[in-house]
Amino acid sequence: MKNKLIIFFTMSLWNEPHRGRHHYATQLSKDNVVIWVNRTLSWKEKYESPKLEEINSNLYVLHTGKSVLPHRFRVSEKLNNNRRIRLLNNFLKNKIGRKPDLLWLYDFTAEKITKYYSDSKSIYFCNDYFGEEAFLNYEVDLARKVDYVFCTAPKLMERFKKINENSYFIPHGIWPNEIPKRFEKKKNMDTVGYIGTLNNTLDLNFFYEIIKNTNCQLIIGGPIIESSHNMKNLYAELFNHDRVSYIGNLNKKQMMLEISKLDVCLIPYKCDKVGEYRFALKFLEYLSMGKPIVATPFFDWPSPYNEFVNIYKENNSLNSFLTSVYNNWDYIYFEKALDICENATWESRVEEINQLIYKELVIL
Repeated sequence: MKNKLIIFFTMSLWNEPHRGRHHYATQLSKDNVVIWVNRTLSWKEKYESPKLEEINSNLYVLHTGKSVLPHRFRVSEKLNNNRRIRLLNNFLKNKIGRKPDLLWLYDFTAEKITKYYSDSKSIYFCNDYFGEEAFLNYEVDLARKVDYVFCTAPKLMERFKKINENSYFIPHGIWPNEIPKRFEKKKNMDTVGYIGTLNNTLDLNFFYEIIKNTNCQLIIGGPIIESSHNMKNLYAELFNHDRVSYIGNLNKKQMMLEISKLDVCLIPYKCDKVGEYRFALKFLEYLSMGKPIVATPFFDWPSPYNEFVNIYKENNSLNSFLTSVYNNWDYIYFEKALDICENATWESRVEEINQLIYKELVIL
């Protein structure tokens, strides 16, 4: 995919901790012009006037100002999106002089933009479960309007396949990293950890079970975002335990270095309705270092990666389970994990999407 003008219409801000959507925008901007349209700011957030920010020569962020009304009013979605489209259109007309080639939509309320740029190819990239109300009132209509739907979990893809036959499972990707990958195994494991975003989706009871039922040091690192006041207090309480080391927010290189030091990597998401549709971005980062992985049962669904995930269920002894996972970790697993991750980069994900979208054209 080259020389395209691509619009990212999201429910996120560019300057928040980067997730899949940020990684795709970054990768695509290497060969295309990408315009990331920020969500509008809530009335509680610091005011920032509408403007265009250049991240690099091919990547721009369109800041869209404050919400017209507080976000709790449903009509605000329509008003805000109308303004975002108007700001985008003015920029394209006055600065770019062309319409977009591809609409890359994460905002499930963005159905109107597909009408405004009806000549552009369009995709809806669904990377989460937003609830039945959102699905029935927004996502169904959007899925019917776009050309393609890409989903980060098979269960999401199954829902949308009934609405749009061009629906596909595209897992998250990873960035290549220069941290040395070595198979080094201790006689006994002593460190387990979670390195990633800390928010309301994590099951803190799982962390406390590790403290109570094992002798392992628990390493936790990453930014605390999208967490209630109560949840932030619970994190602070957890970090005060003498066998918990909170190593703070980390840049990409630091994060991968800390993962390389862990004996067992954890994905402790809550087992709720949202979890049923989640593919953890963290999983491939762990796998790219060849690490054994333990997850809560939220990850207990069919995927191409099942053999690399060890699902802990509460009827087992956690200490025995973690010990068994570590003892069974071997060089064959390590090598196979690294091989799989060579073809799971953000670049390879973009190429996979490219071949699906432009299959009728010459692949550039």
